[in-house]
Amino acid sequence: MLGRYELLGILGYGGSSIVFRARVHGESGDEIALKVLERKHPDYEENLLHLKNEVLFTRQLDHPRVVRIFDLQEDEFGARLSMEIMEGGSLHDLIDSGEKISEVRILETGLEILKALSAACAKGIVHRDLKPANILFN
Repeated sequence: MLGRYELLGILGYGGSSIVFRARVHGESGDEIALKVLERKHPDYEENLLHLKNEVLFTRQLDHPRVVRIFDLQEDEFGARLSMEIMEGGSLHDLIDSGEKISEVRILETGLEILKALSAACAKGIVHRDLKPANILFN
């Protein structure tokens, strides 16, 4: 248990946080991705600012190719960012799998990435952490 969330497993690790699969307690019982940043992390304040910017920019976009963020909560233990869970893994996972990726899939994925980046650019937002691990599939 972490606040109003039941942790179900780890989805991944970031440079400063851990992302869990979690269930929201209450009527909905929805499963979400929960990015957790512990206050004891040496760069907590800087990373918290990045999370706050992530929330701000993502809410400005409201684009079907951008993960929806639901909430950012902070308490004495740290910060928790709840967001849409992406069941299909990441581009990094796909590359690491060694599976042959068709040219069509590569082109389709590239086009979807460009659509999301174009929407961000139209709002004056620059994605500063574009990498295969941050390209998620649903």
